[in-house]
Amino acid sequence: MNRVCLTKDRKLIEMQSGGNDREDLMEIRLNTLKQNALNAGYKEDEIEVKWITDEEWTAIQEAERVRNYDPSIEVKAKLAEIDLKSIRAIREYLAAKPDAPAYLKTYEAQAIAERTIITK
Repeated sequence: MNRVCLTKDRKLIEMQSGGNDREDLMEIRLNTLKQNALNAGYKEDEIEVKWITDEEWTAIQEAERVRNYDPSIEVKAKLAEIDLKSIRAIREYLAAKPDAPAYLKTYEAQAIAERTIITK
């Protein structure tokens, strides 16, 4: 079993696993979670501490994943990919110019060499 401390709106504050092997310590272990939350600035009437099953823990984790999902992460990754492709295209375009700086031609030659060792 696991023990958790949640806000009243079901947001996870803390989880600790195990500890249900000693009946005489179970309440003390819950109190540890409670004290940790109080020390973090939560008020007693804002939190709930309890023992949960593995299935309940899985449900809490999924709820947290959904709650913390940030769609901008995927957008930022796509933008980074576009930026990299743009940089490559600009480098290739400029390196092909007769008056391109030598360092740019060197970078392009290095990039071409590196791409030849990539296996698909």
